[in-house]
Amino acid sequence: FAPLVRTDRAVSALSIHPRSNNLLIGYEDGLTELRTMRGKLIQSEKRHGDRVLGFSADPGDGSLTSVGRDGQLVFWKNNLHVHAHQPRANGIQWSPDSSRVFTSGDDYTLKSWSPEGTSIAVYRGHAGFVNGLSVSSDGQYVASAGEDRVVRLWKTESKVAQRYGPHLNGV
Repeated sequence: FAPLVRTDRAVSALSIHPRSNNLLIGYEDGLTELRTMRGKLIQSEKRHGDRVLGFSADPGDGSLTSVGRDGQLVFWKNNLHVHAHQPRANGIQWSPDSSRVFTSGDDYTLKSWSPEGTSIAVYRGHAGFVNGLSVSSDGQYVASAGEDRVVRLWKTESKVAQRYGPHLNGV
């Protein structure tokens, strides 16, 4: 096995591509790498101005997106950079039907975007950073986890939310 990650940089995000089983590695300096499981470098590019915080692959065509501490949502296929959150974007996940990608951020919001990078909806209700998210297998719901110690379950079309918490610490 070749070394999987560079030892001269700190890793800040890691994922496995759901189709190719290649490794997606994000670094603190904004560099992204795509590597085989054996460590061979396929692609390396600085896509973010700061720490990479998450990856997601479009279920339809497998194209990649990422979010980072710079607040950017990056669509790798066309190198489209969208300012998604202020100051940073923390989480990302595509809907199962590839109709939208969801992001969460330090601006207390969860957002959805079209595959072309157009804003579709903003989900407000957290009183702290939204640290992560998860989309249901049917795409009808998205859950968000906040620093406000609350988990919210949203209906994607109506933005109606169910609140769970408060929990002992930030979620």
